[in-house]
Amino acid sequence: MDLLRKAKLYGGIGSILLLLNYVISIILSAIIGITGLAETIMTSLLPFLVSITGYILILIAVKFISEAINDEAIYNNVFNAVMLFIIGPIVATIISYVFLFKYFEEFLQGPSIIYEKSPEEVLSLLFLLLLWSFVIIVIIAIFFIVGSIFLRRGFYRIAELVKVDHFRTVALLYFIGSILMVIFIGIIVIFIANIFMVIAFFSIREQLPHIPPTPV
Repeated sequence: MDLLRKAKLYGGIGSILLLLNYVISIILSAIIGITGLAETIMTSLLPFLVSITGYILILIAVKFISEAINDEAIYNNVFNAVMLFIIGPIVATIISYVFLFKYFEEFLQGPSIIYEKSPEEVLSLLFLLLLWSFVIIVIIAIFFIVGSIFLRRGFYRIAELVKVDHFRTVALLYFIGSILMVIFIGIIVIFIANIFMVIAFFSIREQLPHIPPTPV
């Protein structure tokens, strides 16, 4: 079936881009750390743009699947999940910049400003920064947890209809990874989930098995 062939291709490529997002982020961080180059808007946005492209391709793939099996609820659930996965980091980034400009504006003038502060003031600001970083991670985790619930609904239905259980594994790992994101382990779990997503999409057969009726 042509729709499933397209879903296999688009979904596989989209999942690979999600993996490349991690690789690009690590490489850019290493280059900036080694060379001492300042982080630019492009280096900040490049991994995010790659990630968005991957999610869009996955959405297109899921749309093909939902059309092939005549179940629009699958696409709607995955669409909600992807929107939350994208909006979460955007909201967190906006809040972060507002916070930084409000409380750390003077530090943006240069690192030498820190020598003008007392040790107590520096420690207080560092504690505030660490606390706010944790809050930002929690905000992202909340978006991902809710998103993973929608992803579970869509991917479990896909797994049931196309007979590829890896989709269930992806949904489960995304949910676990979202919860564990507050202790950073979640990022590794979601990375593993994306690996299974590549396998899941490329495991789709071009001929559908018997399709049970859509639940009401």
